Amino acid sequence: MNLKSENLTINTLSLVLIVISLIGMSITLAWFIIYKKTIEYTYKNSQTLEKIDYIPVTKWLVSVNTVATKNRTNKNIEDSFNILFRNYYEMYGERFISLCKQTTLFLDSNSSRSWPLFSNFLKAKDLNSKIELLNLDAKETVLNAQEILELQTITRNWFVKINDMANTIVEILNDKNQKKDAKSAEIWRVQSLKESKLYSLKIGLSNSLSFIKAAKYSNAVENLKAVSSLLGEITKFIDSTDKIINMVDHEIRERLQKILNEIQSINLSNKEKEKNLNAFIALENSYINFIKNAKIDIYSLKIDEAYKRCFRMIEQIKKHESNLQYEMLIKNFIKSNYSHLENVFNQCNSDILKSIEMVDFNAKFGIKIVQQKRKIDSIKRSFENIRNKALDIFTEPVKSKEQQYATNHKKKGQEIKEIYENSKIILNELVAIRISMKSLDDFKIELESKIISFKKMLLATELILAKNPKIDELKRFTPFIQTYFSKLQECENILKNDNEVFASQKNIDDFSEILDEYNSTIAKTKTEMAQWVYIAKLAEMSLAYSARFSGIKSFDEEIEKSIQAFEAAKYKECLNKNIAFLRNIKQKNKTAIAY
Repeated sequence: MNLKSENLTINTLSLVLIVISLIGMSITLAWFIIYKKTIEYTYKNSQTLEKIDYIPVTKWLVSVNTVATKNRTNKNIEDSFNILFRNYYEMYGERFISLCKQTTLFLDSNSSRSWPLFSNFLKAKDLNSKIELLNLDAKETVLNAQEILELQTITRNWFVKINDMANTIVEILNDKNQKKDAKSAEIWRVQSLKESKLYSLKIGLSNSLSFIKAAKYSNAVENLKAVSSLLGEITKFIDSTDKIINMVDHEIRERLQKILNEIQSINLSNKEKEKNLNAFIALENSYINFIKNAKIDIYSLKIDEAYKRCFRMIEQIKKHESNLQYEMLIKNFIKSNYSHLENVFNQCNSDILKSIEMVDFNAKFGIKIVQQKRKIDSIKRSFENIRNKALDIFTEPVKSKEQQYATNHKKKGQEIKEIYENSKIILNELVAIRISMKSLDDFKIELESKIISFKKMLLATELILAKNPKIDELKRFTPFIQTYFSKLQECENILKNDNEVFASQKNIDDFSEILDEYNSTIAKTKTEMAQWVYIAKLAEMSLAYSARFSGIKSFDEEIEKSIQAFEAAKYKECLNKNIAFLRNIKQKNKTAIAY
């Protein structure tokens, strides 16, 4: 019992010692952590205060003050500077000094103490928060000052770019003066350009630089806008002048030379060549005046006016080129297309003759065609006038060369167009007239359609015979069908060779009535044959149905008689027997049901 009590006591003491050791270790660890964090915060506070001291807040404030002083009309800059200055004083004149003193006192108070206190840790952490906040405020103040001074940066950069552009333009002008010949170079050395543009550019750049140096950025910006606009005008002038000079001295000149070459190369009469040369001389005189006026516009810096003159001159040349090309087209057309026009006239003449023949044909049959006859006479007169006019036009080039006079090709072109259009109208009118009358072909087509119908029905009857060779009733139609095939052949020969049929309306009507009679007869025959085929099919179907009752003694005799009639090809008799047989069965069924 004592042994057990001693063991229990030892265990309890061991457990207490272990708990005390763990608590002591935890306290020691917490002490080390607090000590480490206190040292870290203290070191960090010293470093951050040193960085804050080096932030160039004062430098930026001085720059802002300079800008505000030079731009007193801009109240926004002045108000912004006052706000920044108050913030600066509050940060460095009050907070920074106070935090430095607190950090120094903290270091002095803890330099001789070996045991860290939790209160010291809290003080170090609180100082760190305040110092970090001061650091952020100082940086934000610098950023605000930079934003205020951003106009200064933009203005300086803009000035540098515009100045570079101005130098480039001056170099281009100097280069053109050196490379161009004396005549062209005067365009670039005109006094008006130097006085009104380049001088203004130089003064504008000089004033902008002065405003920038004086920190008057608003004035500098306005001045740079004007300089930029002036540079745009000078650039446009240089570019446009190059284009205009190229158009004046090269493009237009080359087009004029091309026109002259074409005039000289065309095979014309002397009068026609003289006419074209006179027109070209007038065009060339316009070109000479154009050059003079266009260069005056350039010297006066009226680029838009110079462009308008160029476009007017080009349109004048285009019109001349178009007239010359049209003249060539008409000459070539007259030379190469007379045969085509002759074909058109031949077609018109042929259609007129056909229309006259149709008038005579319709008159012979007593059809009223007074209006058509008058219309054809009018068309015939118009056609003669058109053909005579065309003959004059297409022979005129030969006459003009022989007699040395000039042809008005524009007028001739319009006349040729009218000839073709009128010829087309004549052809269309003749077609309309022929449609309004009956021709021999119309009668032939009408009779042919009846013969074709006659032939189709004959072939259909022949096909019924071929498909049903076992139906004896159909065989009696064979001689009849052969007879009508002969009549068909006779009708075809009459239509093809006998002109007497079309000698009068009575002959045509008689022949048409014969065909109608034949068609009617064959149609009835075809229907009768189809009925016999139908009876045979019904006989076969009814016999098959009746055969279902075979094997019954009282029915077998009647079924046998029906079969014998069917095998003897007596289909109508077979059908009648089957109908009677089936009726008898039906009657017996009714009687059985009644009992």
